[in-house]
Formats: sequence, structure tokens, C-alpha cells
Amino acid sequence: MIEETLYRYARQDVPMPPLPAAEVLAEARRRRRRRMQLIGAAATATAVLAVVAAAGVVRTFAGPSVTAAGPGCAVERLTLPPGVSGGVVATGIDPSGRYVIGKAGERGAVKALLWTDGAGAVLPESFVPQAVNGAGMIVGFTGPDRNGGEAEQRPVAWDGARLIQLPLPDGALGGVAHAVNAGGDVLGTLVRSDQTYVAVYWRTAGGAAIASALPGRSGLGLTDTGVAVGFEPSSGRPMRWTSNGSALPLTQPDGTESSAPRSAVGDWASGPASKPPTGSKGDDFAMLAARWNLRTGAVELIPGISGEWVSGSGAVAGITSGGAPAVWRDGQTYTLPMPAGVDAPGSIVAGITADGHSLAGSVEGTAAIGATGAPGDHSNPVASDRTAPVVWHGC
Repeated sequence: MIEETLYRYARQDVPMPPLPAAEVLAEARRRRRRRMQLIGAAATATAVLAVVAAAGVVRTFAGPSVTAAGPGCAVERLTLPPGVSGGVVATGIDPSGRYVIGKAGERGAVKALLWTDGAGAVLPESFVPQAVNGAGMIVGFTGPDRNGGEAEQRPVAWDGARLIQLPLPDGALGGVAHAVNAGGDVLGTLVRSDQTYVAVYWRTAGGAAIASALPGRSGLGLTDTGVAVGFEPSSGRPMRWTSNGSALPLTQPDGTESSAPRSAVGDWASGPASKPPTGSKGDDFAMLAARWNLRTGAVELIPGISGEWVSGSGAVAGITSGGAPAVWRDGQTYTLPMPAGVDAPGSIVAGITADGHSLAGSVEGTAAIGATGAPGDHSNPVASDRTAPVVWHGC
């Protein structure tokens, strides 16, 4: 699953997974190769990570039941702001669906985009937007839009009028703000000079300040009540904690070797998971999601979808094993419609609203939507010129 996901990222020229996740996946691939050599298999795939599971109820859903979303589910291309052409990637949506964020331009000089009620604009500061809350506050990072450039990246927040530099704890070089909740609290992950990671929880009311810093953790998702989720990069253990630093491991789903909560809303968290290798490419590259109930501690395993995003209603969104953007709810996976002339493979889902019925993402068509540079130049755009941002409603 993981290598196929990475392959899709590379093929689509869209954002890689969050920095610490990419580091864990790289180590996972190295370990997987060693194990697969021992059993004589040629393929390499998902992670081999030692995870200590917390006590909790584990439920595994049956094999994927996939159907097209109903006629009420519609896709809409977002209108590009004036002055923007070429590849554009949606990177998030707020819980209400009013705001959608995205990026365009060059990886070394990203244009941050914001759509408000469908009207797009280029923000005056250059940064990479990662998440947006219901008040239109955006978090992300400045610096190069690439993994491996963390020492040059700095976590930031856009408050609607200015770009705020979020403070770094002692020993941190740089990193990314990944999540923002309704109160303006921010969660992110930084890298330190010894190349280890620290999850940082910032409060922004009255001025940006560090509320807690947890070494050895990656912070990815944050609820409105202040519950943070992520994992330990050294072990791959899924984790949850609060702003005061109290941390507990989340339950590792039975039969899996790794799982990483990517988002959290209300009582729910979700993220991709992987099973031990079988030597079958079909099995090893199949998408698999974990969904945690943060109130009860129970975890569910959902086959057939990557599960990067979760709604307040518990719906899970991501990409199916066949490469289609989809949403899962109540045991059923619904594939999302594509714009005319666009196939599902190459699409991504960038977020889901609190009610679970609207989503943002990007699709990749067969024809360019605009020029990204003169032929033969050496530009490095954030996405191919076939990539366009979309929203799905009523799904």
C-alpha cells in the first residue's frame, strides 16, 4: 500500500505525505526489502514496524463494498484566481465547506490560494497552506515545498491579514504546521538538529506561543477540544495527547504492522494502515484505513480506502485501491464523480467537511489547463499542468 501511494504521489507530482510520515515510510521500505529478501519475494511494499498496542476494542470490516456515489453527489471545478495558470492543487477544506485552500506556482516560491464561497484569490504572502479552520485561519509552512527541505521550512499561520511565524522550541531547525482547530490552536511537527522529530502544540490567541512540545512525536491531527493525534516516528506507534503533554498510545488494529492517524475531528481519528507482506502485489498494494474512536478507544480496520481524512460524523475519505477518490460510511465505500474528460487515477482527496458530505481535492486530466513555463525551461511547478482543484458536494 505505502509504496503504491508513494508511486502515485511521484507520478502525479502532488504533495508528498507530511515530513515525519515520509521519514517513517522510507525506513519502512528499507525494512520491508530486507524481510522480502529473506522470504524470496521480489516485491517491496508496506512497513514492518514494531508497534505496542494499547488495550481497546478492535473491529475489522468485511472486504470492500464499492459503488458509485448517488446522483446527489456532484463535482465542481474551482475557478482559478486571476493570474494563476497551470497546475493547481487543493490542499484542504474547512469544516463548514466555505473555505478551500490550495497552491500553485513553483516549489521554491509557492502561491498560496484561498477560495471563499467559490471565489478564488492569491494570498499576498508566499507559503504552503496545509489546513484551514471555520474562521478562515490557515496554517502551513514557508520555504521549499519538498520533503528533505525541513531545515529551510518554518511553521506559519495566516490570520486573514498577515503571516505569523510560529515559534520554534530550543534545538528545532524547522518544520510544518499541519492542523488548526476552531479556537486557533495549531499542531505541527518539527525536525531537530539531531534529525529527530518533535510534535509542537501552539496557542495563537493573544500571540503565538508554544503550549507543549513532545520530543519523539509527529503531530498531524487536532480536534476542537484539543486532542492531538500522530505517531512516534521511531516505532510507528499511533498516539494521542492533549495540550498539556499527556500522551497515550492508540490501539494498533489486529493484523496490521503499522498505522498512523492523519486527521482528527470530534470523537474520530483516521489514517492509513498496512498489513504484513504476502508477496502478492495486489494484496500488498491494497489500500487500508484505520479509524479510531477517541472517546472509547476502539479501532476499526477499513479495507479498500486509504483513509487520510475523517469527518465529525465518522465518514472516512481517501483513495481506493483502484485509485479513485472516495468516501466510506457505514460499511460502504462510495467513489466520487469525475469532471468530464477526467479519469479517476491521478486524483487526490485533500479534506472533508464536518458533516462528511463535501470534499476538496484535485484531479488530473489528459490535457493541460494552462501553461506552467516556456518549453525547455527548468521550472519545478507544484503540480503538472494537467492538475486542477475540485470540490464534491452532496456526497
